[in-house]
Amino acid sequence: ALLDPAQLKWAHSPATPAVPVPTPWPKAAFDAHAKVYQTRRAKLRADNRPESEINALFREDRAYNEGLFAKAPYRDTLGAFQGANYSSTGYYRPELQCLMFDRSDTFCSVCQHGIEEIIDLYSQSQ
Repeated sequence: ALLDPAQLKWAHSPATPAVPVPTPWPKAAFDAHAKVYQTRRAKLRADNRPESEINALFREDRAYNEGLFAKAPYRDTLGAFQGANYSSTGYYRPELQCLMFDRSDTFCSVCQHGIEEIIDLYSQSQ
């Protein structure tokens, strides 16, 4: 939750200067598309359709997101984008795209940092 914009959870990676917090993004278009996508996905699952059809839907959804996000002015910045933790409102993520959000190819820089910290924690010799 973004209780205090001056105290972002990912403060070790401060927001890009001049990026508004909360950070604007094409959320309304994303949410409208996500609703249609989830309905289609649920129908495919309910009808026990082959995984190839599910995967085709995943690729279609990803292509839509890529096109939508390509036009976003804060696409490559660190900020506070509303929509995280499986909720459309109330929770924020540090970057527009991340594998944890929209099945992008990579984790965002904040997730990468967290993963590195955990690996380092468990890989240090005792």
